[in-house]
Amino acid sequence: MIFLVPLLIPTLTGAFFLSALLHKSRLPHKPLFLIALSPCIGVALVSLLVFLTYLISPRYSQFILRTLVFALTGICLFWVLLQKQNVKTGEQRASLLPKLTAGLKKLPGPFQNRSFLLKLAILLVAGLVMTYALYVFLQTFIISSISNVHGGWDARYFWKLKAQFFVREPELWQKMFSPIIDWSHPDYPLMLPGSITWGWLWAEKEIYVWPVVIAFLFSLATPALVFWFLIERVSLLTAIMGATFVLGMDVYQFWAVSQYADIPLCFLFTAAGVVFVQALRFKEKSLFFLTGLLAGLSAWTKNEGIVFSLWIGLVFILILWRDKSFSNHPKKMWFLGAFLLGLAVPFACVIYIKTSLSASGDYLRSGRSFLDLVKQLFGDWRRTVVITASFFYYPRLEHWGGLWIFMLIAFGTRIFFRRHIKWRAYSWVFLALVTLVNLGYYLIIHITPHSLVFQLNTAMNRLLLHSTVLALLFIMETFVPDLSRLGIAKREPATAQAAS
Repeated sequence: MIFLVPLLIPTLTGAFFLSALLHKSRLPHKPLFLIALSPCIGVALVSLLVFLTYLISPRYSQFILRTLVFALTGICLFWVLLQKQNVKTGEQRASLLPKLTAGLKKLPGPFQNRSFLLKLAILLVAGLVMTYALYVFLQTFIISSISNVHGGWDARYFWKLKAQFFVREPELWQKMFSPIIDWSHPDYPLMLPGSITWGWLWAEKEIYVWPVVIAFLFSLATPALVFWFLIERVSLLTAIMGATFVLGMDVYQFWAVSQYADIPLCFLFTAAGVVFVQALRFKEKSLFFLTGLLAGLSAWTKNEGIVFSLWIGLVFILILWRDKSFSNHPKKMWFLGAFLLGLAVPFACVIYIKTSLSASGDYLRSGRSFLDLVKQLFGDWRRTVVITASFFYYPRLEHWGGLWIFMLIAFGTRIFFRRHIKWRAYSWVFLALVTLVNLGYYLIIHITPHSLVFQLNTAMNRLLLHSTVLALLFIMETFVPDLSRLGIAKREPATAQAAS
């Protein structure tokens, strides 16, 4: 159980960081949100500190790293405790005990209602199905990880190789950017290598189980995040269905055990998307900051995260410009500033790697001029036909459970019933992000330096996976619309303009 301490510390770091950041936020179901995000956010933040530590002093990296991690955790904890002491007694939340007592007194009444019993039975069945899906997922993950503890090609020769540079030869760690090993993608971001390095440094040896633990954290965090979001935005039944769907997808199960960066990237895309929607609803600077941070951490995870960061930033700017609730808002530039501040550090680290540390890359410093890239993008119509066809071939029913078919149906539903149904606030953002992310991938595949057939066969399903959960949330919010016009559904929470 040597991995427990390096797992516990980032989890506490993430929990205290989020608690300090969101102490005034009106974000619903905050404890569940912290459970879903804290371990993964903590691991990602620690990986950033690993990189910054090695830039400062590779020789004393282990001491400096632990000092920085404990300092960040301590500062966040102190801030949380300070805020709790400042809360007045009259403003504290009421104890749960009176609520539970009142609820118990009313229990016999609802059980006389057949409608209530039917709803309860449906929830119990759905809960059992989700439990079974979780059991199958855990069984698949454990058996596959035991049979192949080292993971796939990328895990062995990209992420773990870079972590070995950090651990084995600290003073020569920048050799990982050498063009001699260009097959390891020297300019790739370092979230996974940094996370692996943290566990190995703490254990003082390269424990095989630690990368498996990281993969496990991100794999479970995504369905937990889906459950948190849908339970408040839609319903408990929809939340159970959404989490069950994610756990049961063949593609998700396959890549979860690979130890690749695609499941972490899927989680960060999803987290940034749902926090962004909540930030737009509640109009709080802390939520916009967290959105920027999550987008930046996606760029810190893989190159595709750079594309996502640019797209979500563009969507935000368009909302500030065109949305009536933001265009005249007195603090709209503060919201944009908070987003950019959260994005700044991880995104800057990625840019520094690509422009200063790495001597070669797939796109920057690839030896191809801008005109070469333009010619490759627009100069071969047959290449475009193949890429276009691949976006219809790879979303097959057996791999995705019909998700992309339902995505098209949901889009058509929005078009035809846009005047008849009141959709939830900013749920269209999920559609925009899914569309823009895959549009970016569509263009980038045109200029890949690798064989097109090789690129499509090895990467296409993983590229689709990145935005899969965002597509699922759009589907769920479309097929279970807001019926507040009919007086059936609960109203959206007030989106007061007071920022945190």
